[in-house]
Parts: sequence; structure tokens; C-alpha cells
Amino acid sequence: MKDIIWRNVRSNILVGMLLLLPVLLTIFIANWLFGLTTDFIVAWLPKAVQDVQWKVFLLRIVFLVLLVVLMFFVGLLARNVAGKRLLDFGDKVLASVPMINKIYVSLRQISETILDQSGGMFKEVVLLEYPRPGLFAMGFVTAEVPKSLALRAAGKEPKEEWVGVFLPISPPTSGFFVLARRAELRPLKVSVSEAMKLFVSGGTVFPGALDEGGSLLEKAEDWVERQT
Repeated sequence: MKDIIWRNVRSNILVGMLLLLPVLLTIFIANWLFGLTTDFIVAWLPKAVQDVQWKVFLLRIVFLVLLVVLMFFVGLLARNVAGKRLLDFGDKVLASVPMINKIYVSLRQISETILDQSGGMFKEVVLLEYPRPGLFAMGFVTAEVPKSLALRAAGKEPKEEWVGVFLPISPPTSGFFVLARRAELRPLKVSVSEAMKLFVSGGTVFPGALDEGGSLLEKAEDWVERQT
């Protein structure tokens, strides 16, 4: 009798843990982003204010709200004639300041490139035979390589398309960028989001796997049953 009661208690605890884990991780990530956005404002507060936690939290909330309001008015201003002229003037000023212009222009060009991609920064999911024959790395096609750069890579006038491929590591905190012939790539019929789930899970959740086997609760109960 005691064994049955203990098994039920243990099973309920494990199922509860598995169900709460995604919620707790979501809260953790949201809190990290909240701190990342508002930490710098705390450094400017007087020491007496920093020592009162509820005041610091309240000021973080106020700053976050003001930031959203600022973004709204910047967007509103930028969408009329006077705002566009003001933005053009600010753009020229930042682009002419030594040192600052290198950073600003580079970031602006990256933003423009990303926004130009109608389907997002990553166009499609492919397999590339890398780092040696017989092994394949999954990556994302980013853009077509300009002919001038493809010429340098091929060593002669390229007769085929070259593309840029980003090969993330798992979990995807960084990766490698390579240039490859389109003919050497093997397209995969999976979406970019499905492929990212594979990288985030460390190679344990393959595309389509989340559609099989029922809900999180059912999978948690099945896992607990296997452990007992």
C-alpha cells in the first residue's frame, strides 16, 4: 500500500515538474530580456533608490512603457514628410561622424538587408556535405553570392549559382558562414522554424516529431510510466 502511494506521489511530482518546466523557462527568458532592456537605466539611479527594490522595479516598468511610447512616436513621425526629412538629416549626420559612422552605416546596411529578404533572413533549409565527405551539416541559405565574389571563390567565371550558407552550431549560439555552389546543396522540405527546433533541442527533436504522440501532458505521463 505504501509503495503504491509513494509511486503515485512520485509520478505526480515528475509530471508536474515536466509541465512547469516550459513555463519556468519562459519566465526566466522574459525576465532576462526585461533586465537586459532596463539594466542600464538602473546604473544611473542614485544609490539610495537602487537599495529599494520596489522602486527599482517600478522605474524599470516606467522606462519600458516610455520606450514603447517613444518607438510609437518615432514610427508616427517617420511616416510623414517632415519626419522623413528629419530622419534623412539625422542619417547624414551619423554617417559623417568619424568612428561612429562605421558602426552606424554597417548596422543600417545589415538591417536593410534583413528587411529586403521577403521570407526572412534565412531563405531555405539545406544539407551540405561538411566537414568531410560522408558527413552532412544542416544549414540555411542566406542570399545569392554576387558574381564578383563568386568569381574569386571559383577562380574563374562562374557558370553556376553560388549562395551563402549559414551553418549553426547546436544549441544555436553561433555558427559558420560558407560560400557554396547551389548544385552541391541538398534542399530539405522543412521550414526554417522546424529546423531551428532541431538545433535548439541539440538534435533530439526532428521536424515532424512534435506532431506525433499527443500533448505535453500525455508525453510526460508516458515518460513517468517508463521510469517507474
